[in-house]
Amino acid sequence: MKAIWKITLREFKIIASKRSYFIILLVFPPILFLLYSFIYNSQGLKNIPIAVWDEDKTELSRFLIRQYQSSPMVTIVASPNSANDIENLARTNEIHGAVHIPKNFESNLKSFKGSTVTFYRNTSNLIFGSMLYKAFAQVTLTINAGILLERFKATGVEPETAMNLANPIRLHVNSLYNPTYNYQNYLVPGLMTVGFQMMLIMIAVLIINSEWENNTYNELLQMSKGSTMTLLMGKTLPHFIIGLINVVLMFGVFYAVFNIPINADVVPLVVLFSLLILACLAIGIMVSVIFKEALMASDLALFYTSPAFVFSGFTFPKWAMPWYDQFYASLMPYTPFLMGFFKVYQMDAGWNSLLPNLIHLGWFILIPYSIAFAVLKIKNTKILKLQHEH
Repeated sequence: MKAIWKITLREFKIIASKRSYFIILLVFPPILFLLYSFIYNSQGLKNIPIAVWDEDKTELSRFLIRQYQSSPMVTIVASPNSANDIENLARTNEIHGAVHIPKNFESNLKSFKGSTVTFYRNTSNLIFGSMLYKAFAQVTLTINAGILLERFKATGVEPETAMNLANPIRLHVNSLYNPTYNYQNYLVPGLMTVGFQMMLIMIAVLIINSEWENNTYNELLQMSKGSTMTLLMGKTLPHFIIGLINVVLMFGVFYAVFNIPINADVVPLVVLFSLLILACLAIGIMVSVIFKEALMASDLALFYTSPAFVFSGFTFPKWAMPWYDQFYASLMPYTPFLMGFFKVYQMDAGWNSLLPNLIHLGWFILIPYSIAFAVLKIKNTKILKLQHEH
């Protein structure tokens, strides 16, 4: 145990003395967390610029326009006179959607002929497209039901009966866990954690091979008294502690300052993050042991961690991916972590729901550490044998 603490203290000194280690482990994380938090500080999309092409120019069309304008999601910034005008405005990013109210809109409705309102939405951006459809549909359906209600009332139907006729099927939407579609609550935690795991692995791939490059490995081996397990534990512990410090910083400071809610107990979150940290360190150390060249190890780490954001299911559901992409996703510790994280963080899921993700993360710790131990044991045996012969 004494040897482990000696190596641990030595590793802390290395981290403090090496500018690159210190910056990546202790300076970059809070800066990254801060930047991500500020990007989505508005929490949701509001005042999306749209245009209204009103060919009717009647009291009813103006009423419809006012209703669209009353939605907090949109703001009317232009009044085009043709479909070409709308497309040109969209191409220059002046608007992200538009409404076309046709001629004879009011007269057709009054004569019971019906009329068609056309929505234009820029679906090159899926987020804008879906949010605009939601805003347009809410206003249009509400006005449509109101028109039907007034017609039924005009025929002498009782108000309650008129309401049932105007809305024969009532839709109640119950949005679970993030009912306000708050981007900050969804995107910021995911971006923070994916950046966090990338930094852990990028440093971990240098933990062992840097000793070889600096010709200090024999000193490290002597401190461990020839024990491979002691050596690995001593080198891992400081990075694990720093990882936990960043987790405390993430939740204790940035979540609190930016009012990001945590719908979970502390214990499951601590366990989940502890396993993620150990899994990232295990993978990095395995690479560091196998590849003596630090540059090669760093390139592999970058190649391995970069797609985590996409393959984890954060931007596109994992179950909808082709099988080979799902297989690749299963080779990344961030995938089971993210699935477990949102279960705990937003849904306050119990241990039974979280257990499969914890077990999956456990394999990412056991297998890489076992490989690293076996390879390093062989190398240590050769080094000690040569030292004994000399």
